[in-house]
Amino acid sequence: VIFTREDTPIMRALSRMISRSVNQLPVLSRYDDTVVGMVTKGDIFYALFRKHLKTNIFSRSKKSPRKSS
Repeated sequence: VIFTREDTPIMRALSRMISRSVNQLPVLSRYDDTVVGMVTKGDIFYALFRKHLKTNIFSRSKKSPRKSS
């Protein structure tokens, strides 16, 4: 069974999904190997997209407005 752990970086979990042609993985506890959830490719892409948006919006708001000539 292909799985990931709750402390595994998301890009590593995504890499496992892509290399094994699966769309989801069970997530195991790092303490006792019990299943604590499932993660899907969609979950990962959504999280990465939100992080991208948050980073870009934050960085744009910190820039001073350009003066037009």
